[in-house]
Amino acid sequence: MDWNPSWIVSWAGPWSGGGVPATPPSPTEGPVLPGFGFVFTSAIIATELTIAVADLTAGAAIPGSVSYDSGTLTATWTAAPGSPLFPGEQYYITVSGATAPDGTPMVPDSFSFSLN
Repeated sequence: MDWNPSWIVSWAGPWSGGGVPATPPSPTEGPVLPGFGFVFTSAIIATELTIAVADLTAGAAIPGSVSYDSGTLTATWTAAPGSPLFPGEQYYITVSGATAPDGTPMVPDSFSFSLN
């Protein structure tokens, strides 16, 4: 049986324009977003955790790295240098690969969003 953990998205900052992003982000806070986080509601084993980000507007994958803080239950995706997320673009994110502490695999989850 697969596991479907609950999580919320948090916006990693600071924006290149300074300040802390709002949820959802607004264009007054800067031109680019360097990454975002997923705060899980329960502990995960993040050894195989993957967060894939694609720019649907440009039709390309956005390179980045994933880290996990077990103290805050937060998985963070950070865009590679020179590859931030831009307003006006449509993005598609897939989160997969985490497991529950008992070894049950996470059900992959995907969603799209745009920065306004």
